[in-house]
Amino acid sequence: MIKSDPVISGLGLITCLGNDVDENWRQLKNGAAKIGLIDRFETEGQKTKFAGVVKGFDHDSDHSLLERMAMQVAMEALADSNLSEEKPIDRLFLAVPAGEISWQQRIDLAKCFNSKQLNSKDLNDVYKFSQQQPCDLVKTQQNLRIGKKICETFGIKRSPVLVTTACASGASAIELAHEAIRRGEISRAMVVGSDSTVNPEGIMRFTLLSALSTRNDDPSRASRPFSKSRDGFVIGEGAAAIILEDSDVAATRGANIYASIKGCANATDNFHRTRSNPSGDVILQCMKHALADANLKPSDIQVINAHGTSTPENDKMESLGISRLFKNNSDSYFTTSNKSMIGHTLSAAGAIEAAISALMIKHQTIVPTINVMDECEFDDVNLASKLLENISINNILSNSFGFGGQNVSLVLGKVHE
Repeated sequence: MIKSDPVISGLGLITCLGNDVDENWRQLKNGAAKIGLIDRFETEGQKTKFAGVVKGFDHDSDHSLLERMAMQVAMEALADSNLSEEKPIDRLFLAVPAGEISWQQRIDLAKCFNSKQLNSKDLNDVYKFSQQQPCDLVKTQQNLRIGKKICETFGIKRSPVLVTTACASGASAIELAHEAIRRGEISRAMVVGSDSTVNPEGIMRFTLLSALSTRNDDPSRASRPFSKSRDGFVIGEGAAAIILEDSDVAATRGANIYASIKGCANATDNFHRTRSNPSGDVILQCMKHALADANLKPSDIQVINAHGTSTPENDKMESLGISRLFKNNSDSYFTTSNKSMIGHTLSAAGAIEAAISALMIKHQTIVPTINVMDECEFDDVNLASKLLENISINNILSNSFGFGGQNVSLVLGKVHE
C-alpha cells in the first residue's frame, strides 16, 4: 500500500555561511557573500584560488572533514527532530563523493613499494598491508566507515545506503528515502549529504574541465547564476542532514514539521561523461515527472530552487528546460539559486538545497540570488534577486543535475494544519 507523502521533521546544516541551521538561515536571508580566497593550503599555480570554505574545524584531526561535518549535521538534525531511542531512525541514506586515493596517499603507497616493504600488487594484499603501515589507504573505505559510525552513534540498526550520483547525490538519497517510506518499508529515515572536495587535487580536476570560475580578484561575486557574465562554478564544501518521517507517525508524536516531500523524479540523458545534453530535453522530462509524481501542475509551483551552477552550459540548459515547462506560467513563480552564496557543494548540494527549500517553505520566505551583476541572459528565468518575505509558498521545485546527465528533481510542499 502506498502511504502519504513523507515529511521533514529535522534539519542539520553546515556551509561556508555557518555551522548550524539558524546561522545559515540568517546569512541566507541577508544575502551574505562568504566565498573568499583559500588560506587552508597553498594555491600557487592554481587558476582558481578561492572557494566556499567552512570554518571552525580542526584540519589536523584524525578524522576527515567529510566525516566530521556528516556527524555534526546528523547530531543537529536528530536534536531538532526531538527523536529518542524509543523512536529510532530506521535507515541512513548517505550521499558522499566516491572514495578515492589522494595524492599524499599515492605517495605514501609508492614509498612502501620502493622500500620493498610490499612486493605484491594484489589489491587485497595492498589493502591488508596498508592497515598496518604508515601508508594510509583508509580513505578508500571512508564512506563505509562514515556510514557505519553514524549508524552506531545514533542507534540505526539497518545497514546504511551509500549514494554517489555526482552532483545529484544528495537529491538521489532523498528520493530513495522518500520511496522507502512511501512503500511502507520504513517509518523514519535520515538523509546525510557531505562533501569536502575543496583541496588541491579537487580544484585542479575541475580546472582541467574548465568548469571553475577564475575570478580571483572578486571571489565573493564570482558565483553569478544565470547572469551573462558567469564564467564557471565556485566550489564549496558543506553538509546537510534531513529527517524524513511517515506523515502519520510524525503527526502522532507531534513533530515540528518543515515541509513534505510531495514528489521525486530522476532522468539520465547518457549524453556525455561530464556534460548534460544542452537541449534541456532530459531536464524538462525530469521536472515534468517530479510534478506528475506530486500530482501538481506547473502553475502550482511558486519557487524553483534551481541547480543554477553559474556555468555557461548548465545555466543555459536548465533555463531551456524551465522555459518550456513553465511557458504559460512565467509570472507565477520565482527562481533562486543558493549556489550564489554557498558555492557548489557537489555531492552534498541536493541535500543542502532541499534543506534550504524546506526552510523557505517553513518561513514563507524566498532567499535571494545574489550577484545578479548584469541583465539575466534568460528572459524566462524570473530571478529573486532580493529577499522576499511573507510570500505564499505552497510548493517548491528543487533541481539537482550531476555530471553524466544524472538529474533529480524534488517537489517540497507546505503541510497544511
